[in-house]
Amino acid sequence: MDGERMSTTYSLPYGKDKIEFQLADNLSVDLIAPAPSTGAIDPGAAVESALDHPVDGRSMSQFQGAHSAAIAVNDKTRPVPLHLLLPPLIKRLENLGIPPEQIQLFFATGTHTPLTQEEMIALLPPALANRHALISHDCDDAADLISLGVTTKRTSVLCSKRFLQADVKIVTGNIEPHHFAGFSGGAKTFSIGLAGRETINRNHSLLLEPLARTGEYDRNPLRQD
Repeated sequence: MDGERMSTTYSLPYGKDKIEFQLADNLSVDLIAPAPSTGAIDPGAAVESALDHPVDGRSMSQFQGAHSAAIAVNDKTRPVPLHLLLPPLIKRLENLGIPPEQIQLFFATGTHTPLTQEEMIALLPPALANRHALISHDCDDAADLISLGVTTKRTSVLCSKRFLQADVKIVTGNIEPHHFAGFSGGAKTFSIGLAGRETINRNHSLLLEPLARTGEYDRNPLRQD
């Protein structure tokens, strides 16, 4: 009809769903999306292969003789497929002689609200939820924080005492672009996810520096800290 404006429907991910909306075609719109990619045909086999061929060449056999293990995992704010990652990882720890009751799972919440027991169980494969101690980090629990010194950027480092007490310490998580830390995951899951509030706030105060930006890793002040 005369005077009627044409429009295009767009879709954005929102939570576990998508939101659709329309924009008039006379508007200038740039659609930025990741390049199409396909995941692993057999994700479970991909995890096993990664454990068999670690990047630095050191196998899990180096942990032979260990009596306890602590595994840091992301909380509910990160899309990590724990049902794929944890079973083969824990199986290898048990094959090394570490009993299930000595394998603890630490939910690295950072300054997020600690998870309830029900929330932790909901993130785990059912077969694992009742076999291991589940611990949600609390950045304000002074009794569970231990000082590791001060960084070159004068950040006082306070981290989870219970996590550090384990013979074997393993960090899991997703790696994706981060708007001021360069990328998420890696050491950040421990150094921030299992740190005290003072440590986290001081580290995050560096986000105002010029190199605290997406995709910047080696020179990123938060990573250097």
